[in-house]
Amino acid sequence: MLNWIARQLGYTKQKRPAATAPGWLRATAESWRYGLPDTASAETQAHIYQKLSWVQIATGALARTAAGVRLGVRQRIGHEQQTELADHPFELLLQRPNPMQSRFELLEATFLYRALCGNAYWWLNRSSADQPPAEIWVLPAHQITPIPDGRSWIKGYLLRTGWGPELTLEPWEVVHFKTFHPLNPFIGLSPLESLAMSARSDMAMQQWNERFFAEDYAKLPGILAFSGAINDSDWAEMQDMVRRDHGGTRRRLLLLRNAGQTDMQWIPMALSQTDMQFLAGRQFTKEEMFAVFAPGLASVLDVNATEANARSGRESFFDFAVWPALVAVAEKITNDVLPVYGDGLVAQFDDIRITNREFALRQQIERERLAQEWERIANDWERLCVEQSRR
Repeated sequence: MLNWIARQLGYTKQKRPAATAPGWLRATAESWRYGLPDTASAETQAHIYQKLSWVQIATGALARTAAGVRLGVRQRIGHEQQTELADHPFELLLQRPNPMQSRFELLEATFLYRALCGNAYWWLNRSSADQPPAEIWVLPAHQITPIPDGRSWIKGYLLRTGWGPELTLEPWEVVHFKTFHPLNPFIGLSPLESLAMSARSDMAMQQWNERFFAEDYAKLPGILAFSGAINDSDWAEMQDMVRRDHGGTRRRLLLLRNAGQTDMQWIPMALSQTDMQFLAGRQFTKEEMFAVFAPGLASVLDVNATEANARSGRESFFDFAVWPALVAVAEKITNDVLPVYGDGLVAQFDDIRITNREFALRQQIERERLAQEWERIANDWERLCVEQSRR
């Protein structure tokens, strides 16, 4: 309504001048034109999310917690004051971002892609850079590649559709949420790159465990040694019996005669799970991945956690995992989406960080007491000044 009234009065909104990248930045983009990594790494990270439970638990907890937090739009007044805007158009759009997804589904996928791959992409359905979006869609991170350009920094985004044709999206069609990458200014760094060896090791342990129980019937490979010289006919019959009855698809039980020691002994040819610290290794991998993706989550989900440990872990999870992700996404929305709705708009998620209510209450009481004390001192000083002037 305000925009319509302004147009009737002859007012036209001035467009913000397009940002121009400095020369060194354009030179950097030109040098990166053919150096961006392909999307195979993001696809590998998605496969790890499918197969490794620790990654799915940590990133899923982060994404679902963040997706359930309310996002509001505020109007900046001056330098430090903001006021909440009820039912802002972007907030209403986010309630039903597209015909196929709900708000929670859109945000969950956004936070998951960002945490898992280091990159999350929105496609804004709009006709130009000056128009508000009519729809918001999440683009698969493993199908998108930024296109650096020596003149405009980002020329566009290449969308690989698989068997279909490749599409080039305009920069104003895409909102790119990314984490910091020390070696690449155009894409984010996935935490799984630092956890790649741990992930492969953990999955290899699971595969070994599965083969041990499924294919080998939980029978460790070894040698059955006999001290005596058994005749050939009895020896052949014993070997047939072992091949028939020992079980397992890979029959790794060997027979040895004329061993020259006790009548019969068992010689293992592999370490047991206990000797290899199987469970301890998986536990360490879980805690390492939880510390990277969701600090504090291990304390919350530990079966032996006390109430104090769980509360402390929950605070760490909110402070060091969920809240930074909320701030990063909200500020990107503020910079890339809200300017088309007007100036001075800020997107902000509700602050879910846990505060010590008792401590905050004591602080408030102490501030009120100090304010009253200062007011009493000021009144006494004013009274003394008045009495002195009368004298």
